[in-house]
Amino acid sequence: MVKKQRPVRAHQTLTNPETVTMAMDPGLAALGIAAVSWPQSGRPRLLSAQILQTKKASKKDLQQIRVATDDMRRVRELWATVRAWLAEYQPRAVAIEGYSPIPGKQGHGSWKVGAVTYALVALCWAHGIEPVIARPADLRRHFLRRESGTKMDIEQAVGEVVTGAAAVIDAVAVSKREHLADSIGYAVVAHHEMQRIRQLAGL
Repeated sequence: MVKKQRPVRAHQTLTNPETVTMAMDPGLAALGIAAVSWPQSGRPRLLSAQILQTKKASKKDLQQIRVATDDMRRVRELWATVRAWLAEYQPRAVAIEGYSPIPGKQGHGSWKVGAVTYALVALCWAHGIEPVIARPADLRRHFLRRESGTKMDIEQAVGEVVTGAAAVIDAVAVSKREHLADSIGYAVVAHHEMQRIRQLAGL
């Protein structure tokens, strides 16, 4: 089951004129998701950020069902939760961390990240959103202004840029902070990509 957590901020209302962007850091066991609000002036602020977690079936249950069937159950759980976020926040732009398999360097379960990634892409398409496919290098370039940097560098930079993000990131276990910080950071990347496209279109 997806672990339920309280949102960090009150959810977006339809009457709020602020622009909202969302982002996801895909994973089957743990998926980072964030929504960021962009006021007409001032710093962006974190509306909500969570780590959605799914658990595989017990060994006893797996004697009765295929592992692949159980994996699809977990993907459906994530699908339902992310779908609810999209419906509630109605983001103007969504970023998803791209799936980049490295032959010989990733475990046998890496395909599960790809399955979740493309499920999220399809979900965005179903909502009429063309997602921004972002990479860790995009976070480094945007927040650090350089090609290299550690996970802690990104966490600190994201916390300094987005109001409310630092306290949320610090409250999460170190082993899971990356998912949360990256999702918040990608929501910022989504906003700037949206602005760039609007400028190119003369809007």
